[in-house]
Amino acid sequence: MRVPFLPVLIAVGSLACRERAPTAPPVDLVKTIPMGAAQVIVEQQPASAAGSLTFVVRVLSNGVKMGAYQGAVTFVPGAFELVSVETPKDAGSDYYIVNSSAFAEGRIRFAAYTTEAFSGTEAFRVTVKPLRPVSQAMLAGALEVAGEVTGSAVPAARLKPSQGIHDAMSGLLVVQ
Repeated sequence: MRVPFLPVLIAVGSLACRERAPTAPPVDLVKTIPMGAAQVIVEQQPASAAGSLTFVVRVLSNGVKMGAYQGAVTFVPGAFELVSVETPKDAGSDYYIVNSSAFAEGRIRFAAYTTEAFSGTEAFRVTVKPLRPVSQAMLAGALEVAGEVTGSAVPAARLKPSQGIHDAMSGLLVVQ
């Protein structure tokens, strides 16, 4: 039986040429944090069709059983228009607070506490419409204070600021 060459070539070509960006293996961001430290990580989700961007702010720790933290995300005022701010759903005994009242000044404050270890790493997510390129927004996050579930404070020197914006799919740093 003879297989028609042209239909097979078209089928194979269409499967091979699908548009999709190459993906790198995901980075385990906890391994990038020094032992005994905590760090804010800002992840950029894929852009929506409406042109809005969602950033997920996470608090990661390495060797620290976090029980509470407080910090802020800052950016150049006027870089974004606020669409929404959300805290994690189904947080169990975790309690999250986000204050976006100073958004126009380029600041979102956040805090969380729990009686046990946090059930996840997400502190909050913010959806914005960029008014300038994200690379010019100087988006950064930092912890001001943090504590372990035992009540011990995490030393200020062990609270690491974000290093830039990470791609949510790969974990790779996309904006420094």
